[in-house]
Amino acid sequence: MVGLFDAYAQSFEQHLLDTLKYRAPEQVCSTVLELAGPAAHDWSVIDLGCGTGLCGPLIRRAAKHLVGVDLSLSMLDKARAKSVYDDLKLGDVAAVLREYTDEFDLALCTDVMIYVGSLDPLFAAAWAALKRDALFAFTTEIHDAEGFILDKSGRYLHSRSYVETVAAAHGFATVHFAPVVARYESERPDVHNFFVMRRGP
Repeated sequence: MVGLFDAYAQSFEQHLLDTLKYRAPEQVCSTVLELAGPAAHDWSVIDLGCGTGLCGPLIRRAAKHLVGVDLSLSMLDKARAKSVYDDLKLGDVAAVLREYTDEFDLALCTDVMIYVGSLDPLFAAAWAALKRDALFAFTTEIHDAEGFILDKSGRYLHSRSYVETVAAAHGFATVHFAPVVARYESERPDVHNFFVMRRGP
């Protein structure tokens, strides 16, 4: 997968924005900022699976410190060129989160859980890395049955009930949920589930 994204890095952003009409970062960041209101300032933010840095410019005004994480060095090079991240880390998102304790006010995670099966390790790592009452905003592809499956597309689909059950087991509660059109595939809207969760005590 790393090799795939390294090779894809040069055309990644243009393909997402122009061909797939990818708008998940705008929807995620604008909703988080609206929900937080005046509290959205001087945050420590981690952008998980940041790719070329599409979320960075959208959340920067609320971030005192902004960290990006990705598996692909080529993607991180593209993100670095935007000059909006204070730090960029190469690695698996859950593994990088485990390097922090009580550090972040917000974690963003758009189009990442589609490459993850069980969400237990990610939620466990997020709980430790986030501060009490911090927000965790992320998207998942929709699974209408229970649990999660690996789709024929090669991406994982997670049911809403599965996501919220795992999240609750790790100390998170949903504060916002909505289906959103994340992109268009063959001119058809590709709807994902969008969650904003709050870390409990």
